[in-house]
Amino acid sequence: MGDLRFLSHLEVMKALSRALRRAQVPMAYSQGYNPQPKLSFALALPVGVEGWQELADIELSAAMAPEELMTRVNRHLAPELRLLRAWEVPLTAASLTPSVREAAYQVSLPFNGWGPETRARIGSPMLCDEWLSRSSIPVSVQRKEKIVEVDARPLIKELGILPQEGDTFRWGLRLKTGQGGSVRPQAIMACLLKDALNGQLDGWETKLRVARTALVLDGEL
Repeated sequence: MGDLRFLSHLEVMKALSRALRRAQVPMAYSQGYNPQPKLSFALALPVGVEGWQELADIELSAAMAPEELMTRVNRHLAPELRLLRAWEVPLTAASLTPSVREAAYQVSLPFNGWGPETRARIGSPMLCDEWLSRSSIPVSVQRKEKIVEVDARPLIKELGILPQEGDTFRWGLRLKTGQGGSVRPQAIMACLLKDALNGQLDGWETKLRVARTALVLDGEL
């Protein structure tokens, strides 16, 4: 999504709804005084997070080939917001949101100006092993109108260093989703890196870049 990561979930929904209308896709609508298109995303994307393979349900009122739908709609979407795949599912299929059990992320942080010792420490696979060996990872999150501390460790399924890309460190992070609660990946990585950097570099938190690379549904590996 690139710069579109700064759009809210509602703004992305509106952009896709507008493209569907302009493409003359036969959308199904809700009943009532203010009918809305039957369009829903599996998991809302937080502002500032890119989405590489998001999932959405689009209900139609008439049959249309998935390939034709993609071709029509992509003509009316911004280059950074595209339909990558489309397929039919039965109307009796489970909705997407309760079916999502994990979300995979890539977290990037440039290291311009860092000394060799800091780069070696942050880029070491042993650092991820140390993080995962902790019994708890307390993270401050906002719940409604107050800040609370939650233990993010039970939510972390995987965490590992990825090959460097230019002057940027990259980590792969997989988190549980669902009714057990959720924590933004930025908050988890900021907490872990704060300890590793030991206050050496002010302002690095604002340089963290996060992309949600995949959503894992029930029954998938």
